[in-house]
Amino acid sequence: SSWRRRHREQSAVDTWRYHETWKRLGGLAPAGTGGTWLVAVPQEEDERTAAALAALGARGATLRTVAVGATTERTALAGELAGVGPVEGVLSLFLTGDPVLPTLLLVQALGDAGLDAPLWCLTSGAVAVSGSDTVRDARHAQVWGLGRTAALEQPRRWGGLIDLPETLDDQAAGHLAGVLRQVLTGRWEEDQLAVRASGVFARRLEHAPARAATRRWSPRGTVLITGGTGALGG
Repeated sequence: SSWRRRHREQSAVDTWRYHETWKRLGGLAPAGTGGTWLVAVPQEEDERTAAALAALGARGATLRTVAVGATTERTALAGELAGVGPVEGVLSLFLTGDPVLPTLLLVQALGDAGLDAPLWCLTSGAVAVSGSDTVRDARHAQVWGLGRTAALEQPRRWGGLIDLPETLDDQAAGHLAGVLRQVLTGRWEEDQLAVRASGVFARRLEHAPARAATRRWSPRGTVLITGGTGALGG
């Protein structure tokens, strides 16, 4: 009886355990991007940013770029953003260097300028979608933390987070264009995505596997039990 009770209690606790996973989205074929986008890029030109801009431009996107760096003044940036004209979306495209400060500055300046187009932050190596994938850059992972905070504080101006592969080949560029095309339709509900050559993956929360049996703990000496009057303490 005690054995069954102990395993029943452990099974209940195991059902409370969750972890993050990534699921490939179906029915999302590569497509032209279209639309007019404001793209924030680093002040110093680099090959990865240039390749991403070229890929989006080749797929029908109209791009208006603005350079943002660690030394950019917030007031000056807000004034520049206010004069870009109507756009359907904003892309934060800091794929090299430290993207955290420029992204934060962009979020603040967009609010100052009253620009309500949804902001999509593009990162690279911030998340891993499979066992063969790796988190390559902790600074880009920090942008995901910043992005989720911005989503709570400025939901009207928030679009989402999209992680790109290290090399944006033709397949991955097509998937990215397809996502942005869906964004323009107004029917897109995902805001945490990873684009890979094999497809587009969305972040999910699912039950974690039950824990493996561990060795029974035998305390010695004086033991303090907190919450001892509740169910878990018992």
